[in-house]
Amino acid sequence: MTIINNPIIPGMAPDPSIIRVGDVYYIATSTFHWNPGIQIFRSTDLANWVLTSIVLNHGEVNLRGTNTPAGIWAPHLSYDISTNKFWLAYSHMVNMAGREFNSDSYAMWAEDVNGPWSEPIYITSIGFDPAIFHDEDGKHYVSILEWETRQGYQAPGHIVIAEIDLNDGKIIGKWHRVTQGFTSRGCAEAPQIYKYNGKYYLIIAAGGTGYAHGVEIGRSESVFGPYEPHPSGEPIITSSPRHLFSLGNPDAGHFEMYNPYSTMQKAGHGSLVQTQTGEWYIAHLMSRPIEGTLLNPLGRETSIQKMKWTEDGWLEMNDGSNLAKMEVEGMEDVKVAAGLSHDVFDDFNRG
Repeated sequence: MTIINNPIIPGMAPDPSIIRVGDVYYIATSTFHWNPGIQIFRSTDLANWVLTSIVLNHGEVNLRGTNTPAGIWAPHLSYDISTNKFWLAYSHMVNMAGREFNSDSYAMWAEDVNGPWSEPIYITSIGFDPAIFHDEDGKHYVSILEWETRQGYQAPGHIVIAEIDLNDGKIIGKWHRVTQGFTSRGCAEAPQIYKYNGKYYLIIAAGGTGYAHGVEIGRSESVFGPYEPHPSGEPIITSSPRHLFSLGNPDAGHFEMYNPYSTMQKAGHGSLVQTQTGEWYIAHLMSRPIEGTLLNPLGRETSIQKMKWTEDGWLEMNDGSNLAKMEVEGMEDVKVAAGLSHDVFDDFNRG
């Protein structure tokens, strides 16, 4: 048995979106106010990842004056097998003043993950964290957090899903709200749709981006819901497994949920992939605070967990728990290469 050591992409690689095309895996990560935007990493063993391309490197977005941590949020990478095209959806968070989170969402496509990519196709400005799902019947759907600014309403909002025409980004029909009664930790975001054994599954980030962060899941007979929550009423992955009910609480930090028994903190924002060997993994973000503090100078990093489907059709971690681990069982019959170094050296001698 081979072991994968987390994080698989150390240092400021948040919001991972993972796909497999053939025997190759790709992960896209957020870059926020950095330029160029959206990093894509490549791997063949899920353990070792190399930066293969950066998508927004030709002036597609203007990030001048962008405040921290606005900019490019939560890119979602997908592959449409009917057209053999890679798709990338992302949000450009323009303003974060008070409760006014003003964000524009776009999609791009490419025949090669290294580009060239199409010009951005505008989708919507109702919220952030868009994801594209390509169904078996050739229809396409976008899921996104619809941001709520009004005091006294569910914060930060609800997840909505709509059919989309990928040729021009136009929404077909109406947005369907799908997260009523879905999440216990609240702060639902980063929705992603999957299909397994004829049922639709919605995976979301919950609990805010701090120490209560987690991955929650629901399932439905229809892509538009209603989605029933996991029977445990808890996240299927988290660093802080004790119960927290914070529905309606906009707090993203939740420092009271720090887990002193775990090296890994803030595990959440997951993205699911099936391997060529038929196994299942989730890539997710995490942080490693400085010992004895709640400070995370490396930012949010990318990790991975092995998953399994239960007999009654629910997704859970391979060991049956929901506590994210620093060491994970690797794929069967796939050799893990010698570890790569992510250290960066520069002598500043070049002009």
